[in-house]
Amino acid sequence: MAQLVPLYRSLIKFPDLLFLPRYAFFDSQLETYKINISIKDIRRLDMALPVPFSGGELEDDNKVWVSADFKTDDYQDRVKIRYRGTIANHWNSYKKSFLVKFPKDHLFKGMRELNLVIPDDRLYFIEPLNNYRAKKLDLIVPDSSNVKVSINGVDHGVYLVFEHWTQEWLEKQPVSNNSLILGIGQSIVGTSTSSIFTPEGIVYWNSWNSDAPDLDAVKALNEIISKTDDETFKKLIPHLVSIDEILAFNVVSMLSGEFHGAGDSPSGANNTMMVFDKLIGKFRPIPYNVAISDLNNSYKEMPTSLERRILAIPEWKEDRDRLLKDYLNNNKEDDLRFIESWISKYNNDFLADQSKLSNNLTYLKDINQLKKMVKFYQDEALKHLNDKYPLIFIIKEPLNLPVNFNYLFQVALSPEQFVKQNPEFSLNDSGLVLESGFHYFFRTIIIPAKTKLTIMPGAVLVMGPKVSFVSYSPIQAIGTAVEPIKILPASLEPWGNFVVIDTGRQKNTFDRIFISTGSESTVNGIFISGTLSFHGSDVKLTNSFLENAQGDDTLNIKSAEGIVVGNTFVSNSSDAVDLDFPGSETIIENNEFFNNGGDAVDLSWSDVLIKNNIMIGSGDKGISVGERSHPIIIGNLIAKNVIGVAIKDLSTTTMDSNIIIKNKIGLAAYEKKEWFGGGQAYVKNGVLWGNENEIQKDELSKIDISNSVVRTKPVLLNWPKKIRDLIE
Repeated sequence: MAQLVPLYRSLIKFPDLLFLPRYAFFDSQLETYKINISIKDIRRLDMALPVPFSGGELEDDNKVWVSADFKTDDYQDRVKIRYRGTIANHWNSYKKSFLVKFPKDHLFKGMRELNLVIPDDRLYFIEPLNNYRAKKLDLIVPDSSNVKVSINGVDHGVYLVFEHWTQEWLEKQPVSNNSLILGIGQSIVGTSTSSIFTPEGIVYWNSWNSDAPDLDAVKALNEIISKTDDETFKKLIPHLVSIDEILAFNVVSMLSGEFHGAGDSPSGANNTMMVFDKLIGKFRPIPYNVAISDLNNSYKEMPTSLERRILAIPEWKEDRDRLLKDYLNNNKEDDLRFIESWISKYNNDFLADQSKLSNNLTYLKDINQLKKMVKFYQDEALKHLNDKYPLIFIIKEPLNLPVNFNYLFQVALSPEQFVKQNPEFSLNDSGLVLESGFHYFFRTIIIPAKTKLTIMPGAVLVMGPKVSFVSYSPIQAIGTAVEPIKILPASLEPWGNFVVIDTGRQKNTFDRIFISTGSESTVNGIFISGTLSFHGSDVKLTNSFLENAQGDDTLNIKSAEGIVVGNTFVSNSSDAVDLDFPGSETIIENNEFFNNGGDAVDLSWSDVLIKNNIMIGSGDKGISVGERSHPIIIGNLIAKNVIGVAIKDLSTTTMDSNIIIKNKIGLAAYEKKEWFGGGQAYVKNGVLWGNENEIQKDELSKIDISNSVVRTKPVLLNWPKKIRDLIE
């Protein structure tokens, strides 16, 4: 039979001769990956495939790695390579799918692992279209593109290429870098029909970026899905799952007429992918391998138990319905333009691809049919908004949440229930109140969602060791010059954090606060690195004093807008202010930073304004600009730090009228993480003087200085004497 394969391929490709004039002189613009594998190693790969060759599943144990040479125009190295894909269409033909692993110390375009997938498996433009839709709905989506591949000098045509699920991929996403990429282990796909969303289903889950993952978040998710009534489910699940993103993911599936490979059983859940984002403590779906249904089987698959339980809540179903209608009203033509653009860009490459399984007549027929299917489901999706799915069987057992998620119960309390359990607080028409005077806390306090907390002037919160104060509702804490609000340790041992979680655009206001000797903790799966932290919660912090923090950060703002004005940060063990994915209106202005152990200000994915601050004596950087940040830095005094300002990892900053003096390095621009790149700084009207090295940069980076004083002592007469004394 094997001897007949070349003859069979030649016969089915015979009609392609008709297209020869169209692509014979076609100059492809696609990048080419050149791979060389020894004949011996190709034989090893083939010998590991299932028997019979045309069927079976390629199990993890048989996914053999071999060495290969990998080369592009700007990269060359020895790599590891293997066949990828569980089902046979990936490897039972001449053209096969591959997974490539690059050396740790020589990543390829910042990637450790790369998928090369036969495009017909992803239905040519269908997966790229669904990823495009998902991006428009603000979902986390893998970037993909088309490339050409040659193996041992032989053209293997067009491949769909995208980064594999690795830590390097995760760190490019808008999530905490200690988050978990979660899915169903490929070794058990097809082995069971039991649900992955039950307590027993935990055994099917796997992490792609951790060899020894903590799956407590999955345990908590499965407990809530399988054991709660609708009322309890509605209270708890928004604090563990991003509801908006689940609904958006469902919309993408509705537009495709199916829920491809995202069922409940391991046999049907092989494409279930989620990130448990420790920045917000929530599961976030990753649309992956979203296909399109055959017209004869549309909407016959069911969404997951998680989606079905969410859609069983009337207001959430209404949100999903509204989102789908809005998407179609605003994006119908745009999706069709995407398809035409894809065809215009790649069609000739596919016609010239003599390694694809089908001939060109079949390929063109498939493309036209897929276009019709997209249009069909654009009209059909709205007809299925009220499809009924089987109810989830609820296990009549008590919830057994992991210890790290036990606080979820307290998040769902009513204000009345909270006050009954915590008599230090009172309740009025505006919400919860903590009066002035001393309050001693020797257990972690969880302020429930859907209320408001007011902390009165003169309140003193005395915190026991490792005890945290966690609010899921907005806080107003406004002290006075005479009666500031204080948060202090009960002993020499640090307490935990004061943190506000998931209050969105409801403003948290903190004024004239004194905070000392906090640290870090994990609450409901959220790693909280700052003594004072705001996760998904906008904040205004003014006229406050923060000292002696013992965690990674003193003030940490994640995925929220911050107005940080007129504060003092002194002698904290690491970073004073750390911003991760802050809102674009965030301002750091008129603050003073003295003798902090890390950075005065540390930026990741931040487009913010840093203005008129004093940063002296930092153990690391005055300002650290990292991970694709684009701040504007104006009028700051940055002195006696290890590095004045560091710009790295594809960040770009505009700097105006800053004084950068007596640092070990004044300005530095470089690549820190190989999966990013260098940094760029545009400096004007500034002063660089008295630094051991004024400027330092690598070959990937750029520092442009204009209209500035370099190596000339500045005049500091306008600065307060205490500042001049610290510098001189």
